[in-house]
Amino acid sequence: MDGAPGQPGERGADGKDGQPGKDGQPGKDGERGQDGTLPMVKAWNEGVHYAAHVVTHRGALYQAAKDTAHEPGQSDAWVCLAARGVDGRGFVIRGTYSPEKTYTAHDVVAFNAGSFAALKDQPGPCPGPDWQLLAGPGKRGEKGFPGEPGPRGAQGDDGSVIIGWLTDADNYKATPVMGDGSSGPPIDLGEIFQRFAIDAAQ
Repeated sequence: MDGAPGQPGERGADGKDGQPGKDGQPGKDGERGQDGTLPMVKAWNEGVHYAAHVVTHRGALYQAAKDTAHEPGQSDAWVCLAARGVDGRGFVIRGTYSPEKTYTAHDVVAFNAGSFAALKDQPGPCPGPDWQLLAGPGKRGEKGFPGEPGPRGAQGDDGSVIIGWLTDADNYKATPVMGDGSSGPPIDLGEIFQRFAIDAAQ
């Protein structure tokens, strides 16, 4: 009869590494992958669109995640690649500022020889925290040297004597009334009042 199994022996020493095997034969070339560029982009129209199709719709760019007949932006079958940007808004020239007018953002007004742009709708009195100064009046130039006196004029008749004035407040003009009852050439006072407003603002 066979005897009872003996106790396990001690673990032997690790063997030495074997010699490297020879290189295997080169494998066959794999199939060519798909191009990394996006498919041709077309405008969306009703119908079936297949996975990976790229379309434009309402100013945005979408790619189909799966075959779908749904409208882009209305279904998770479409992935938004580029959303529509916000439409730009330019300045609107509104003339001279008036507290009786209503202003909105980007309105530009003239006031105190300067120009201001509204930063929001209903910006309040101008100038103010909701108005941006675009251009202000320049500094007054230095006084020039006095010119040489002109020659004395000839003695005039009554027609050269001013005896009164006719004023046109709406157009900032004053017309002299001469001694003979005629009217002289009107004088434009607009530039004088504009200069006075600039000096008063400094």
